[in-house]
Amino acid sequence: MLDEERCRHAIAEALPSLELHSVRYFNAGWDYELWEINNELLFRFPLRENCATRLPIEARLLAELADRVSFPIPRPLHVSIGVPAHEWPFFAYRRLAGTPLLETQPGDKELEGIAIQLGQFLSELHSFPVERAEQLGVRVRVGARWRQRYVNLRTRVAADVYPLLHSQEAALMEAYWEEFLARDEYFAFTPALIHGDLSLEHVLVDTSGSVTVIDFGDARIGDPALDFAGLDPALRTTVASHYTRDADDTMLKRAAIYREVISPFNYILFGQEQNEQSLIDEGLQKLRRAFEL
Repeated sequence: MLDEERCRHAIAEALPSLELHSVRYFNAGWDYELWEINNELLFRFPLRENCATRLPIEARLLAELADRVSFPIPRPLHVSIGVPAHEWPFFAYRRLAGTPLLETQPGDKELEGIAIQLGQFLSELHSFPVERAEQLGVRVRVGARWRQRYVNLRTRVAADVYPLLHSQEAALMEAYWEEFLARDEYFAFTPALIHGDLSLEHVLVDTSGSVTVIDFGDARIGDPALDFAGLDPALRTTVASHYTRDADDTMLKRAAIYREVISPFNYILFGQEQNEQSLIDEGLQKLRRAFEL
């Protein structure tokens, strides 16, 4: 992670004409951190090298996507990618209004309004031309490649997660993987451009109830069901009822699997990579709840 001095240096090196009146740490996720500049701009920096390679793709996608959806999303204003000897690539966008939905407690009527907007947003996002997204460099994971993604994940789980479990737990989860990977209907979806990490912390809601979506670092061409997985079951169902694209018969079933089963495995694996025991413990708790252990 950056500190204030290194953040100032990175920005000044790439954007010498930008006056830095104030610089403060804003927030961070698993892959990126944000710094607020001049109480107005958010600068998005990668936390790891593999994230840095995805940053220019995200910036290119957002530049086009911002004109295609009817909701506010980050629109890159300053992009510093591939500057010679520049250690910290970034892009910057104007700070967007709203509080993460994760941190709010909307009433039923407000939540209905949020769900309507999310349904419309996902309908628009998933309508973005797949061919154009691929031209912009967005990752493609469809058909056999989407299934292989989960075959590979299962292999990692067997090597790194099962040793943390009782043998009976591991056997039960392995049987679940067998059944999941054998279901052809789970992999027969029509691919779309997806956000890839549409969780409640990436949905901002302002005082009027208007929705903004942020953090497109995991955008890819893949299963539209994944964009419903970050929503709790009740909200997911309501959002889906306002989704105007054709939804296949197992879309919500897949969304539940991604949220309740696949996500906990990813928590554990990422926790192991980052040596974060709290993530490992959280993932194990979620797994045991999902399997009623």
